[in-house]
Amino acid sequence: MTSNFSTNELFHLAIDAANNQRNDKALSYLKELVERSPEHHQGKFLLASTYASLGMFNEAIVGFKDCLRTEPEFSLARFQLALSLLATGQTEDGAVELKELTSATPEYLINFAKGILFSLDNKKDEAIEQLKLGISINNENPSLNGDMEGVIEALETMPNIANNSNENPKPAAELESNIDDLSTHSFLLGAYKQ
Repeated sequence: MTSNFSTNELFHLAIDAANNQRNDKALSYLKELVERSPEHHQGKFLLASTYASLGMFNEAIVGFKDCLRTEPEFSLARFQLALSLLATGQTEDGAVELKELTSATPEYLINFAKGILFSLDNKKDEAIEQLKLGISINNENPSLNGDMEGVIEALETMPNIANNSNENPKPAAELESNIDDLSTHSFLLGAYKQ
């Protein structure tokens, strides 16, 4: 059933619902918004972000891809798509999306993408350095900074990977588990709190 709300009202009601942890309401508003206005890339982004926050990563991936079809330069959607792909174990596809962000705006996303890519290559120190640099220049999205601080914490608890023959390398299952811990970190909705 269609409501009497305008698309702008639906969008802002969805933001409010998401901010108040009412994902059921947010989904309802956003589904109606996207159905009425299929080109509303911000609505598509927030719908996909809501799915991601619920752990519904396959739905999130579909949503972020749809958002990027509408607005290919929407870097934040590409970043979230990459994280959702990583969360479902699609590491190679996630890395491809992160590499697309090497010339992104805002600039802090470049650092965040590089940091995640370094982490996937088991370059913990480089990953942490890039993530911290991104946080230091990101003044527009504090909740994303919080998410990246969580990634840094996860990285700091990961063991260093042995690269020389004098040390025993970590078993593949342990490394995969560490990457899984990293890639399933919470997702942002804060881009629209502003």
